[in-house]
Amino acid sequence: MSFSRSRFQSYVDFTGTQIGSIAYLGLAQFNGDAYFGDVQFSGDANFQYTRFNGTTNFAEVRFGRKADFNNGHFSGNTFFTQSQFIGNAYFFGSQFISKDVDWVFPRGIANFDLTQFNNYTDFSGAQFSGDADFKGANFAKDLKLNYAGFYNLNLLNVSFKPSALVSLSDGEFMRSDSSRILVRWDSIKNHLVYNELAYLYLIRNFKSLGFFDDADDCYYEYRWNKMFSQTSFFGSLGDIISWASCGYGIGWINTVASAIFMIFLFGIIFSKHFCWDLRNAMWASAIVMLSLPAEWFPFGKDQYENFIKYHRKLAAFERLMGWSLLIILISTLSRIMIRY
Repeated sequence: MSFSRSRFQSYVDFTGTQIGSIAYLGLAQFNGDAYFGDVQFSGDANFQYTRFNGTTNFAEVRFGRKADFNNGHFSGNTFFTQSQFIGNAYFFGSQFISKDVDWVFPRGIANFDLTQFNNYTDFSGAQFSGDADFKGANFAKDLKLNYAGFYNLNLLNVSFKPSALVSLSDGEFMRSDSSRILVRWDSIKNHLVYNELAYLYLIRNFKSLGFFDDADDCYYEYRWNKMFSQTSFFGSLGDIISWASCGYGIGWINTVASAIFMIFLFGIIFSKHFCWDLRNAMWASAIVMLSLPAEWFPFGKDQYENFIKYHRKLAAFERLMGWSLLIILISTLSRIMIRY
């Protein structure tokens, strides 16, 4: 079927049509509403450079092979609700720009709710003047949104197969204070391709939506990935210390674990150096680090005072570590518990 370069001046309805061969509609122009609901494309569907100047409905369409909408132009509300893309789906350079003046949808909608993308999906460079809604969509392979632009992007309840990757890089939305991505971190955390700008945007995005736990988890993974990409020794060392002492400022359990580790470490030192049994050495180390009463020292108060007197530097160093970790713990808990 070929309608390449054709012009449709009014309403067009292909609803329920079964197209067994390759469909050529590249460079076509639909000046009225275009309905392709429940169409079955058995071959490739070519819509390159096609202009849709009215409402465009591809709801419940099945694209059996490649669907090519590269550089397409959608001027009205666009719906791909519950469609299936069996082959690769290309929307590279497409523009979704509404001419509507209706106050309900002043920016227009590109709706891909519950759509199934069974192969690679590329929206790189696509420009949505309004909302792009992928709520409940399923992606079997990679989703590319590099250099895309939109007002709001809805990825709630989206599912990705384990090997699928999501690529966000240098999109216009990253430089806008009003654009939002509606998504939960759990749904993309194992799929997001590492990009510093993308992570920093998502952290800010989660905070603006009130998803503070998601923001913390995203920040943690960002810092973790960045730690392994450091080229500077001191940069790597600082990241390691930050991770071990406070989980990059959001992991109070790391602080507690570090304190326990230090107690065990100094306990082993005391046990070897002073020939104390390990249990008493651990208890003595905890008393020194936590500045507990001298009367609790396992060998008595007098022995504790002698220990402090003759091993002042060792005791002072452990106590300094204890106070430092306590300050870090209070600071970390304050950051986690007090949200702005």
